[in-house]
Amino acid sequence: MNFSYIFIIAVSMATCVCASDEVVVPPGVVKELRDKVVSPEYDKYNLPIINGRSGPVSVGIQVTFTHIGDIDDLALSFHADLFLIMIWNDARLTFQHSAPVFLPSDFMKQIWVPSLYIANEIKSEKHDVPRPSSSLLIAPNGDIRASERISVKATCDFDFRDFPMDSQHCSLRFQSYAYPQNRVKFRFDNMTSPISKYFNCTSDIGVRILGSELQVQQHFPISMQDMSTNDTVVVEPGLGTYSEVEIFLRFKRRIISYMINLYIPANLIIVMSWLGFWIPRNLVPARATLAITTVLTFATLILSAVKGFPQVAYIKAIDVAFAIGFFMVFAALFEFTAVCYFGKRDEAAPADARRCRFRAETIDFYAKLAFPCFYLIFTIVYISYYVPNAVMSAASLF
Repeated sequence: MNFSYIFIIAVSMATCVCASDEVVVPPGVVKELRDKVVSPEYDKYNLPIINGRSGPVSVGIQVTFTHIGDIDDLALSFHADLFLIMIWNDARLTFQHSAPVFLPSDFMKQIWVPSLYIANEIKSEKHDVPRPSSSLLIAPNGDIRASERISVKATCDFDFRDFPMDSQHCSLRFQSYAYPQNRVKFRFDNMTSPISKYFNCTSDIGVRILGSELQVQQHFPISMQDMSTNDTVVVEPGLGTYSEVEIFLRFKRRIISYMINLYIPANLIIVMSWLGFWIPRNLVPARATLAITTVLTFATLILSAVKGFPQVAYIKAIDVAFAIGFFMVFAALFEFTAVCYFGKRDEAAPADARRCRFRAETIDFYAKLAFPCFYLIFTIVYISYYVPNAVMSAASLF
């Protein structure tokens, strides 16, 4: 189907997503940190000490989308590539120096790291070509910034009732797995944490996209105005309460291609079926060819188009348009049949009893008025209902 929802870049903490100033860190600082994590005083299974006690550890989340696509209406899922950044403080890893230390990704295996997972994911993977796409930054005050590039396939409840004038609302839910809310609390970091001063980028909500706008299969542009976030607490029955942050994504479909490929051809076929009303009723081959051709052409248009439509059990906006359109061209064929029938009766009737002639001729007269008027009224009602409905649906997320 015509879906691909939003969004490589090299993973370098000094370039790409957010730039940082290059600094030279004495080798002794790296050795000092390595000695600390292997010392008996440091236990990576214990939470960092906050104000003299364990937890709750405040973990800032930053997300940068690089691609969104592979929208699957049957599996109710979408795919996203993103940079996931977590920021927290571990006072056990402070050191004496004026600049942060960039460490290899394998260093994360030796320290405490928040147990974050994506609650609505179906499948996810980390990128490791040509090397693992992750990095670690530790500031002198113990602030830690861990970054990873991941690909996620997540679930989404699509609603295609307004298709192809629809807006889809999807989300990514980042939740604490091992620690309840009183031990670890997630929040979106809007670049206000002290460690963020080393990076030249900002975000009001902790979520960014590469560039000013991303395309979703060329039908769904998305910008920062189409994103919002929420910090909440999720109650897992029998398990407790866990901190969660959620990114809401709104994808509004561009309808121009559907107008060119579907709506305009369908309307032209309907209008073409009305031309038979102006063809004299005695030219049966001409009218029959026109009526049958329009019916078969419209049926072919529907059959070829529905292959790329979402296969759902309820009625979509395009289904209504096609149903009424097919009814119009079939009604034109039926009108031609009625004209032929009453015309034959008129010719077979005696001259003094040809009331049927008036009926046969007036069928075409009233059809010239009734068919365009009915379809015009339908078009006005169709646009009045679905266009505002799509706009309200798109705005409901915010």
